[in-house]
Parts: sequence; C-alpha cells; structure tokens
Amino acid sequence: MHFCDRVLAYEEIDKFGVGRTIHTMCSKWAFPECAKVLQAVLKRNNNQLQNALKRMSSSEAGSMPAVEMELRENLRPLLLSGQCAQYDGADIEYMFWLSAVMHTVKEPIAQSKLLMILFGPGKCDGTEVTIDWSLFCEHVIAPFKLTETLIKPLADELLLLLETKKLDNEKYSWSQHDVFNIVEELTTTPEPWSFDNFVALLLHQPSLIPVSLIARMNHNYADEACLMFLTFMTMLPWS
Repeated sequence: MHFCDRVLAYEEIDKFGVGRTIHTMCSKWAFPECAKVLQAVLKRNNNQLQNALKRMSSSEAGSMPAVEMELRENLRPLLLSGQCAQYDGADIEYMFWLSAVMHTVKEPIAQSKLLMILFGPGKCDGTEVTIDWSLFCEHVIAPFKLTETLIKPLADELLLLLETKKLDNEKYSWSQHDVFNIVEELTTTPEPWSFDNFVALLLHQPSLIPVSLIARMNHNYADEACLMFLTFMTMLPWS
C-alpha cells in the first residue's frame, strides 16, 4: 500500500499510468486484497478522496464542482483504468473495481451522483471543466450518434452493476432493485431528465428496460409504463 502513497506524491505523475500499474499488480488477486488498495488510494493525503466523497454525498449536485472534478480526475484513472483491458478475466476484474468504487458511498442518491461524476458529460466554463448536470434535464439529446457519446457510457456502467452477480461475492453484488434505485435517482438529479433521454439510457442497454418498466407496472404506474413503451417504439428505428 506504500506504493500508492509514494508514487502519487509526485503531482505531475501520469495517473492513468499508475492506474494501469495498479490493475496489473492486482490482477488475479482476491477481491478483499484489491479492496485494501482502494482504501489506500482513498486514505492517502489524510483521507483526501474519502473526505471528497463525504462532501459530495452531503451536497447538492453541481454545488461543489471542484470536489466533483477531484473525484473524477482521481478515481477514474487510478481505479477504473481497466475498463478497456483485453486479457482473460479483465471484464470480471473491472466489474469488481466499479462495484467497489460505487460502494464507497451508501445511499442511492449519492451513488447516482458518483456515477454521473465518473461517467457523465462534462462542460467547459471558461478555463474550467465541470460536470454538466443540466444537459439531460434541459435538452433532448439527438441524433443517435450523440446519445451514444453522452448517454451510453452511463448505460454501460449500469449494465455492469446489474451483472455483478457474476462476481459470486454478495458484498460486491448489486440487485435489480439496487440498480433501479440508482437509475431513478440518476434520471431525476438535479431535475428530471427529458423523457426521451431517459428512454435512450434504457435503449442503449436493453437489459435495463425490465428494471424500470416492470417496476412501474408492479407499482401501479401503468400510465408511465405505457408512455415508456410508446417512446421505445418511436425511438427504436434509430437505435
């Protein structure tokens, strides 16, 4: 664990390079041992990232842009750089890291904010890049190629959470209900998304459709479920 402290002490170091080293080092390790590396990253510099997670969890989306970008610029390169790895078992290992990072916060609203911070679109305000929280609320994203760039990354990560049963480890598994809660919070923060954007999120990973559609049918939201179904039919030609 001292490796993380010493290497990351160099401010100009390539964090993606460090992340790839971490993933190579931890490849084939037992999940509890990998979790110790995650904790070492969170606790370096007097719990810097752990404190950032706490501040993010207790604040309104977008109210602490510097904290949000600190999380994005550290957690993604250091702990989630195995996203595109091609070696045997890399998909399961990345699934673990994603699950473990998402479990660093406990409430669905905080988990949904963390997902958006890590994989949502950014915007440039002058010289600063921040998370674009209002984009999906205020604009219908079209055409398809644009939704693939802006919305699909979130759908891809939600699907991986839904598939964490493959980890065969209850501590890092997410139930369909867990994922439903994140989807609901994600698509209503800070305001409800455009309905077309919400449907596009589900269409990009059709395994997510039952998570939201069946839940509405089971809880007497038949009108909303019907609207979802009709929107699916409208959008299917471009999906």
